Amino acid sequence: LLSPLVIGGCALPFAWLAERRAEERHQRQIQEMERQKREANLRLLILQAQIEPHFLFNTLASLRASLREDVRVAEAMVDALVRHLRAVLPVIRSDADTSTLAEQVSICSSYLELISIRMEGRLSFGIAVPDSMRGIPFPPMVLLTLVENAVKHGIEPRVGAGRIEIARRAARQESLHR
Repeated sequence: LLSPLVIGGCALPFAWLAERRAEERHQRQIQEMERQKREANLRLLILQAQIEPHFLFNTLASLRASLREDVRVAEAMVDALVRHLRAVLPVIRSDADTSTLAEQVSICSSYLELISIRMEGRLSFGIAVPDSMRGIPFPPMVLLTLVENAVKHGIEPRVGAGRIEIARRAARQESLHR
């Protein structure tokens, strides 16, 4: 009589532990699925932002106007759009949640080249990022968002020409010693 109670009493903690572990496993699976969903949504947002319809439509409208005025400008615009799409699409299609600084600089460079043509030379730009830094992981969209804002709020409203510089600057030595 005592034996089944003892066995049952010992089995209850093991059953509770097994149930607890199963619940923890289930929670980890849910968290992983939520993480994957967030990453998929982020990739979609990146795609939408980097090839946003108004950007593409404005580029195509500029292209159409250029075809009537100057075929050489239209050809340069088509070439720049192709380079931009070639820079953007591999990053978007990648399953990685980060990219490299080189990829982001390439996207910004192709974007700025295209916008410079669309703005009929009112925009100039320079990029000075050391090769040694180009392989570092870099979050998608951050640099392009800054560049787009610089164009939209800094260059486009201006009457004259403007310039955008993308550069890596060294930290000041004195701040490193403090």
